[in-house]
Amino acid sequence: MEKFRIVQWFTGDIAQHQIRLVDAHPLMELVGAFVFHDEKVGMDAGEIAGIGPLGVRATKDMDEILSVEADCVLYNP
Repeated sequence: MEKFRIVQWFTGDIAQHQIRLVDAHPLMELVGAFVFHDEKVGMDAGEIAGIGPLGVRATKDMDEILSVEADCVLYNP
């Protein structure tokens, strides 16, 4: 079975928990992370969530995140 490709929209406390859950789920793959704060741009989403690198760099660029092929967006304002 193919993995669901997930984009995390924002990376606050609840979103960081969701990143950890997505990483732990065998049928999900984090493929993008959209951030609000400039200091998080370019950081690895896993490092933002406190679990180590996942190979997904955070962006604040709307065109960049919208170009990511994803099945689902997890949104946490």
